[in-house]
Order: sequence, then structure tokens, then C-alpha cells
Amino acid sequence: MISERVYKGAIDHNVAIEIIISGRGTHFDPDMIDAFISISDQFQRVAEQYNDRQQNT
Repeated sequence: MISERVYKGAIDHNVAIEIIISGRGTHFDPDMIDAFISISDQFQRVAEQYNDRQQNT
């Protein structure tokens, strides 16, 4: 969700987290979302480290 694709633009990390959390119990298993939330800062660090826009400059 946070990566730009030819068919869609990237969305902000915090917006992506809100979307994922809003799907807790409907689209996503609640236990998985709880685990995701507990390490979401690690996901953000990895995303920033491997940002496509930074690599292309």
C-alpha cells in the first residue's frame, strides 16, 4: 500500500496502518493485526530504508 505502482499511487504509512487496523476482525485475523501493531515501527523503518524514490536518486 505504501509503494507506488503503475496502477496506483503510494499512500502514507500511517494511513496504511489505519486501513489495516480498520480491517481487524473482518478482512484480517485479529491476532495477526495485534502482532503487526506491536512491530509496525519496524515495518516503517524497513520501508524508509528501501524507499524506491530514494534508491532512484
